[in-house]
Amino acid sequence: MRNQLDIIILAAGFGTRLYPLTSNLPKAFLEVGHKTILDRIMSRVILIDSHYRIFLITNSKFYSHFETWAATFKHSHHLNGDIFVLDDGRHSNEERLGPIGDMNFVLEKFNIINDLMIVASDNIIDFDLNDLTSLRQQRDSSVLVAYDFHDKEAVKKKFGVVQLDSDSRLLSFEEKPPNPESSIAATGIYLIKNEDVQHIRALQTRPHDGELNLGNLMIELVSQRVVVHCLLVPKWFDIGSLDDLKKANNEYAKV
Repeated sequence: MRNQLDIIILAAGFGTRLYPLTSNLPKAFLEVGHKTILDRIMSRVILIDSHYRIFLITNSKFYSHFETWAATFKHSHHLNGDIFVLDDGRHSNEERLGPIGDMNFVLEKFNIINDLMIVASDNIIDFDLNDLTSLRQQRDSSVLVAYDFHDKEAVKKKFGVVQLDSDSRLLSFEEKPPNPESSIAATGIYLIKNEDVQHIRALQTRPHDGELNLGNLMIELVSQRVVVHCLLVPKWFDIGSLDDLKKANNEYAKV
């Protein structure tokens, strides 16, 4: 058994780009291949070889949905830890805290001092999360999960784009660049080394305009010369639009 791990599942978005499907349903409860996105995420999380705490942070609109889900999930699955469902107090898309704001909400409430795994709830995870924890231990660094589209047009203006050195270490991060330098997209899956969690807090307290996204954390770590290694995965879907949902369903219909 490995060390204690804290896991934040970011589910506080309102899914406006997926209306009308998400008008009254959290994006995480959309089905891909007859299985919800959240259940796909959790099917991987429960296999992590560590004792963990799961913090699922959502908004006031969808809080009851996740509370009901968590009670059912805990009753029907064996977990190496507990699930806490948190309401960030936001009622509309216009007042959302954003990913960094929601992470700090959790960090302050629970005084996180362990390694921190971050999973955006619109990611389709199709790899062993123990690969992520193993790489963190081997390299003694934070880890970013990424996917190579092998086509710069596929990432243009859509994803955070990373450049890596020959040792798969993060060299640069650009947020949705119009002219990407690589075809490697950052996913919404990270494992932040406990010593590096302080940078999440620092980002939020520093003056900034609007919400801060996960990409801002990678930009901060690179600027502070923090070592981050990258785990490239063979399959990944980000469900950000109706077209993304259709593509994922077409892929998983084959399985």
